[in-house]
Amino acid sequence: MGILKFLSSLFRGKPKPGKASRNGTDASVPPQLDIKIKPGSKTPSKPPRPKPAIPKEEALGFKVAGGRPDGKAERRRSYRVSYEGLVCRVKELNKVVRVRDISATGIALFFKGPRIKAGTRLHLVLGADGKALAKGLVMRVVRHDEGVVGGEFEELDRPHEDQINMLVLQAQKQRAERKHKPAT
Repeated sequence: MGILKFLSSLFRGKPKPGKASRNGTDASVPPQLDIKIKPGSKTPSKPPRPKPAIPKEEALGFKVAGGRPDGKAERRRSYRVSYEGLVCRVKELNKVVRVRDISATGIALFFKGPRIKAGTRLHLVLGADGKALAKGLVMRVVRHDEGVVGGEFEELDRPHEDQINMLVLQAQKQRAERKHKPAT
């Protein structure tokens, strides 16, 4: 009889891991974790994770502005910036023109001359202060009106993307310096 009690105590003593005991807790989990198993569920439910706090713009020290300076909504996929002193040599026009604005996906050039049809591909070299900053760029014209030719970059490889992103970053720094510069 002693052996039967011993064997029965072995099989009845511990519940299997993942199985709920009579009080609804998992016997394989230490009681200090306080994880409950829902009836009919095989996995323990955990307390909800707190959501991370999103800092307010004032705490960051800058604002994330949407839209354009003139108040109109931004239709483009990338943020446009003006770069002081940025010029562009257009191979097909054999001219150097000023850049109105630039983004990671496109560019707008000041050009008063014969109308350039949408879809025309132009080869560009961007420069400032007499130095070439980005060579071998290809732009597909999207529009030409009121003296501005706007287009999207095509065939951008990684080095060209990096060059354009650097120009956009420098333009943003220029803008921040102008904004924080005390009026004299």
